[in-house]
Amino acid sequence: MPRIIKGSWLDEYMLYTKNQESPDIFHRWCGISTVGAALERHVLVDMGAYQVRSNLFIVLVAEPALCKKSTAMTLARKVLDKMENPVNMFAQKITTEALISRLKHTLKMDGTRVVHNSACMIFASELSTFLGSDAYNKGLVAVLVGLYDCDDKWSYETKYEGATVLKNTWVHLLGATTPAWLKNGFPPESVGGGFTSRIIFVYSEKPRERNPFPQIDYELRHKLVKDLDTISNLRGKFKWSREGKGWYEKWYKEMDVTKESKVLLGYNLRKAVNLVKIAMILSVCESNVLTLQKKHLMQSLEVLDEVEVDMEMAVKAIEKTAKGSNLDYVLSIIRAGGEIQRAELMRKVAYKHSAQELDEIIDTLVQGKMIVEYEATAQGLGGKGKRERKMYRVPISIGED
Repeated sequence: MPRIIKGSWLDEYMLYTKNQESPDIFHRWCGISTVGAALERHVLVDMGAYQVRSNLFIVLVAEPALCKKSTAMTLARKVLDKMENPVNMFAQKITTEALISRLKHTLKMDGTRVVHNSACMIFASELSTFLGSDAYNKGLVAVLVGLYDCDDKWSYETKYEGATVLKNTWVHLLGATTPAWLKNGFPPESVGGGFTSRIIFVYSEKPRERNPFPQIDYELRHKLVKDLDTISNLRGKFKWSREGKGWYEKWYKEMDVTKESKVLLGYNLRKAVNLVKIAMILSVCESNVLTLQKKHLMQSLEVLDEVEVDMEMAVKAIEKTAKGSNLDYVLSIIRAGGEIQRAELMRKVAYKHSAQELDEIIDTLVQGKMIVEYEATAQGLGGKGKRERKMYRVPISIGED
């Protein structure tokens, strides 16, 4: 079926969202997620030893209400919901067993055929609610990791019911959360592991210009939905253009993942797969022809490079230990006051730390050159004599934001 939109579907989606306050980067990734969801598991890139499909794990990260994460996601969901054959979507908290059961019984029309596709999109505007505090202990995270590779057959063993076999698996995730939840929702040791290394964390702290009356172009949304229906009917394997394959091979061989940030090492090891996934999506945004061209691969790299600028901040929030959080807390008190006496600092943190614990934190901050420790002369009680008091302040080079 011919397209209604002339040019890129994603470009038109950015126009559709232009009046809403969420940052461009949030809308761009919601648009990418929307097209990936529409493709489901029906198209692939054969890499030889493995196959790549369109599913992604995308998590928007920002402070509460600041960048309107949920609103950006809702605009994407409304486009998906209006499709002729909407994707199977999970938007509420779900147990591991319930997820497996629902996927096992998912049937879908593919043309005139009824097919068993264990496929779903997880739409978690509050990732903390969907995963819950026990997602690791109850096995939900392990299941999501296992389903990520979109196996034709995937087996799940339960203690009482034996093995459940899912056919044609495909799981796609779009979620949102805050930096504070990242500190508590993921174990610090999970950084770089199976789940977090598969997530593209899209971090922002700068919304667009405030708009009290954001209008929706319903005619444009109708066009987006109609072309998304066309995209959802695409089937088959992508072909590589000669230039595209040559560019990717050169880039892959020259990329040194160990040279990049150690915090993002797990993500960097999977960057090549994400690059191909996004290039697939960018390709179908323009055409029904399943071809990976050099321009799509280069655009994909630009999209990933943009998000990586701030991704490290999100991942660092996960890996912070309790000690790291304590350092941040004490540093924030010192920064807020400009300078502070030790006695006053001790009073502020006494409910949380002993004098010995505070000494350890202060020593770490001093050694890391995050604060300066010095002596100040103060008048003694009753105006008698003078005393030396220990003081702390943040260096000007660090204190200026």
